Amino acid sequence: MRVSNASNIYSYTSTNRNKSKKIVLESNESVKVELSQTGIYKSSLPKELVNKIKEFAKDGAKKGDYMTPEYRNFIKSYMKENISPDRTALMAKASFLIPKTTDPKNALDSFLKYYGLKDIDAVEILLNGESYSASRKLKYVSIKDEYGNEVLSWDINNGWLSHSSKKEQIFYSSVTNIYAMAYDEERARMRANGELND
Repeated sequence: MRVSNASNIYSYTSTNRNKSKKIVLESNESVKVELSQTGIYKSSLPKELVNKIKEFAKDGAKKGDYMTPEYRNFIKSYMKENISPDRTALMAKASFLIPKTTDPKNALDSFLKYYGLKDIDAVEILLNGESYSASRKLKYVSIKDEYGNEVLSWDINNGWLSHSSKKEQIFYSSVTNIYAMAYDEERARMRANGELND
């Protein structure tokens, strides 16, 4: 893991096995996020978002509160609106994979009688210009994003469960690193000015 600062350009690189992630913060541009694994994902965060994260970080540093509930709620809301797949629409489109049981008292028996143990090969679901694959193995339904990450699953005991998509993981990791750098910089500034005694 490496963090460097040279003329208002911040670079964070994290290497994990065959994956390398690089986040570049440039003072007058958006944040560029890149996950290298044969160019699997490249994106940029809007400058307004980066500035908002930095504001939250500086405010948190002044209060001595790392990642306040307000910040976490803001990021969750932003991610749901701008990054996350529309899971409700995906569930609706994949509903044909879920058994239609007639007797709720004997749901498992009805499930097995209706479907047996037949698998359903992966089918493509297109949603908002993105491709997902949905399949059923035994009694388990799985919906995966274009990178092979499971974003939703269904089973007879739990119903639908959400899982992090690749884009959500990268986004969350990126904003966390931006927040951490801004928080540390503010704490260092406060220490240098004698505002902090730790």
